[in-house]
Amino acid sequence: MTLTRLLSSVSRGVIANMEAQLWLNANLAFFNALRFAASLPIVYTWRNIEVLFSWWAIIAFIEYFSIQRKINKLIPISIPLFTFDHVELKKHGHIIASLTFTSTVWILLTQLDKLILSGILSLEKYGHYSIAILLASGILILAQPVSQAFQPRMTKAFSQGGTKLITEELILCTQLLVLLIAPIGAVLFAMPESVVYIWTGDYAVSTNVANVLRGYVIGNTLIAIGGLLYLMQLAIGNIKWHLRGNLIFAMILIPTVPWVAKQYGAEGAGWLWAGINLFLFLGWNSFLLSKLAPAIRARWLWRDTLTPLATAFFSAWLVTKFIQPEHPNRLYLFALALLVMLTSTLALLVTTPEIRQRVKYKIFSY
Repeated sequence: MTLTRLLSSVSRGVIANMEAQLWLNANLAFFNALRFAASLPIVYTWRNIEVLFSWWAIIAFIEYFSIQRKINKLIPISIPLFTFDHVELKKHGHIIASLTFTSTVWILLTQLDKLILSGILSLEKYGHYSIAILLASGILILAQPVSQAFQPRMTKAFSQGGTKLITEELILCTQLLVLLIAPIGAVLFAMPESVVYIWTGDYAVSTNVANVLRGYVIGNTLIAIGGLLYLMQLAIGNIKWHLRGNLIFAMILIPTVPWVAKQYGAEGAGWLWAGINLFLFLGWNSFLLSKLAPAIRARWLWRDTLTPLATAFFSAWLVTKFIQPEHPNRLYLFALALLVMLTSTLALLVTTPEIRQRVKYKIFSY
């Protein structure tokens, strides 16, 4: 089952790069529903783990063949199933090794604070920390569809027009991503207690989670946007700078996380995550753009990213300072969160003319 799912994940990359994301997302949603939602009656009826795993194995095989069928329609070339071309693997061995190494380093970096804090915090406090991590990870999850859609577009742009076309795609993708995740991040940053209370209904939990959440929201927002430069390097076919950036990240994070976590706990780890990512966003990404696309370096850093983000976060914070209900209920807080999100979105549109023009064009083109 696991090997079949691995083959499916590799095959999805083919479909994604053929820009058939709508079909891919629908396929993924359908089989995830079969894998999880449809498992509930199976577990309830048979109460046997072997039956559940057999069901998952069947779903994995059907999913794989559905993906292969779609690939055959997109690329009508007969390819034997369950085979690898060793010549091609050897030909692209350098970039495969680089990607494997950077993925391993990234897993280490993102899990290091969790590993250390699990041995420092009590079970209750670690549970609060886990809630903050889970909420903040929503920003990265929201960014994935945009990144997935633009990766093949960047590759195509570079192959057809070199640096000029790929920088245009980068700017467009950045603006859309900022418009998508900045209001969400602004709500989580400006009213974390309220968001957690809406979710859990527990005031004590919301108070303990709030300060941890803010740091991880800032860090994950910067990671989501900075990740677009990785897509650009991938499209060009040279990820050496991404590899070096991850090594620098590791050299800073690995020695500092244990000390900060022991001294300041989960809240300190959250703000360390925000601080290191802000430092790298300003320093490393500026250097990276000077190598990849020097013409848009200042524009991308300030006009397309940091200024809109600051506007969204500040406007959200401002709303929460004027509206502070003493005894709110969850429905009221949900309405307030929507108001804060709307305010930060409008602030983005007002202060960023290019994003406003794109949204206006999309609305009136229908």
